[in-house]
Amino acid sequence: MRKFLGAALAAATAGVMLFSANAAALDGISVGDPVIGTLVSPQIQLGSISHCTGSTVSGVVGYDNGVGNGGGGPVTAASFSGCRTLGSSSTVTANGLPWALDIDGAGNMTLSDINVTLRWGLLSCTFEGAVSGLYDPMSGDVVLSGSLTRTAGSSLCGSSQPVVGTYNVVDQFGVPVQL
Repeated sequence: MRKFLGAALAAATAGVMLFSANAAALDGISVGDPVIGTLVSPQIQLGSISHCTGSTVSGVVGYDNGVGNGGGGPVTAASFSGCRTLGSSSTVTANGLPWALDIDGAGNMTLSDINVTLRWGLLSCTFEGAVSGLYDPMSGDVVLSGSLTRTAGSSLCGSSQPVVGTYNVVDQFGVPVQL
C-alpha cells in the first residue's frame, strides 16, 4: 500500500513537472502562451505499486531568459486518470496550484511547490516537494523523476515516494514545443 500511494503521487508530480518544464524559454512560444503536456509513457509510476495511465498538465510561459538561457512559469492545472494502487482504483488530486517551474539553458528543470493527494479506499495521503526533469532532444519529450515527502495522512503511505514519467509538450495549436 505504501509503495502504491507513493507511485500515484509521484505520477501526478511527474506529469505536472514535465509539462511545465517544456513550457518556458522555448523556440516559437512567448511569455503568456499556453502549453499543454500529455503523458506518453505507458504510465506514470508512483513507487512500485501505484500508477496512473493518463495525465495532462498545463500552464503558461511566465518568463523567458532568452534563447538558450532557460525560463519558466506556473503550472496552473493538472489531472490524472486511470490511477490504480495494488490493482484497485485510486485517485490522485493536484492541490495548491499553481506550482513553479524553472528551466536552465541546458534543458534541466525543477518543478517545485508540488502538492498532491492520493486516495485509495479509506486511505488518504498528501505529498509535497519538488522533482527534476530533463528535456530529451532526441524524442522531444520531458522525462521526470524525483521523490515527494508525505506531509499528511497515513504512515502506511510511507515517508516519501519516488515519481517517474514521460510527457510530450505542445503549444496551444498542438505543435510540439522544443527547448
